[in-house]
Amino acid sequence: MSTTLQRALDGDKVSEKAAPAALNQAVDKIHQLKTKLAEGKETVKAVGSEVIQLALTQGTLFLASFAEGALGDWMKPGGIVDVRPVIGGAAIVYGFYDLATGGDLGCYALAAGNGIVGSWTAGMGVSAGKAAADAWSGRGNTTMKDKAGNPPPSNVKRNADGQPLLDDKGNWVLAGPVRDVARTQDRRGPPRGQR
Repeated sequence: MSTTLQRALDGDKVSEKAAPAALNQAVDKIHQLKTKLAEGKETVKAVGSEVIQLALTQGTLFLASFAEGALGDWMKPGGIVDVRPVIGGAAIVYGFYDLATGGDLGCYALAAGNGIVGSWTAGMGVSAGKAAADAWSGRGNTTMKDKAGNPPPSNVKRNADGQPLLDDKGNWVLAGPVRDVARTQDRRGPPRGQR
């Protein structure tokens, strides 16, 4: 059973009495399509915003972690405070403020701040995990010593984990060149009391 609107769309003649009904049906269909289109636009906008926030979080997380690896101690001015929680915290505070005052950029500031602080938190987690692994394996808080029981000198070579290196004989592997110092006999002779 076809509607008056369907018959009109198929090219059939519609009586004058049925024409207003077909027009009303057409207006209702257009209104439904317009509503669905508006809902689709809102959905696309929401998904797009989530994609941007995800990209901001992951991008800032990567960049902050890359900066930690590339810059090392420069990330801690004066060797005291890492700049990542400070910068990330400022972005998070701004994000909350912007959202509370009705701004449009708060969610993006929160995403960026979350990535930066996440990098710092992950770095702390890695350090804590290494410390726990060292403690569980018995390596924690022990100083490596050579065969004679001496701790490593300051110029000893170290492996990637920071452990001092010993050669096959148990001697420290020094970082600088080995200097052979020849002992010379004192030309003045033995001390006065022993002559």
